[in-house]
Amino acid sequence: MGRWLLRGLAALFILGAVVRGADALSLPHVPNLGPTRMHSLSECVADGQRGYEGGIARGLGVSPEQIDARARAEMNDAMKALCQTAEARTNHPSLTKLFRANPVAYQRLCLAGIHAGLNARPDAYWFMSRAERARLLREHCQLLPRYMDDDQSIDWPRLIAENSDFFVRACGAALHAELARDPSTRRRYTAQALHRIGRRACREGLRRGIIDTSQATSLLDFKADDRVWTALIVQVARAEGHA
Repeated sequence: MGRWLLRGLAALFILGAVVRGADALSLPHVPNLGPTRMHSLSECVADGQRGYEGGIARGLGVSPEQIDARARAEMNDAMKALCQTAEARTNHPSLTKLFRANPVAYQRLCLAGIHAGLNARPDAYWFMSRAERARLLREHCQLLPRYMDDDQSIDWPRLIAENSDFFVRACGAALHAELARDPSTRRRYTAQALHRIGRRACREGLRRGIIDTSQATSLLDFKADDRVWTALIVQVARAEGHA
């Protein structure tokens, strides 16, 4: 019982891996503003955009050439705004301070990166409604600067602890996507039911301490006991009345 539901989850979720469909949640956290010596505005913009596009491409497993022209133009405009500040053109800019001091430019840059990712990987959010996707991605861009340390790393354990609803939306969507890969699961459950199962399992897992995010290094980098996590998913699925 439940074998159809659990296929692949141990290998993906329990090890904290990002599942198919959640790949686009590995969004660019910070742009690489290029080499340590940047003096002119044009150098700052060109090197910064090159690094940012490269980071997006690596995260999505695509080439930088696959980033569409509109997203590239949005990035360029945002990078120009960031590079207007003296901090951005110093030898060793503090990106944390730069982003916090220029929240509008940062938001534009982050959203441009998201648009680039969605256009390069149009299948990435097939399991979410347009409204849910927009909300999740806006929150992603809003939260990162608040939890960014001086070395530009993100304090993911604190971010998740203080924004559990954000985690549940991302985790639930990823679980939905993984479960929906199995044809027999799709026959047994509607998309709406899988949506509820994903959300409820992640919410309960976090609340009960089954999902451990205390050492998370990314949004979906959590630890869980395989047996207990599996049992919770089955329990939630049975509550839907279809298992």
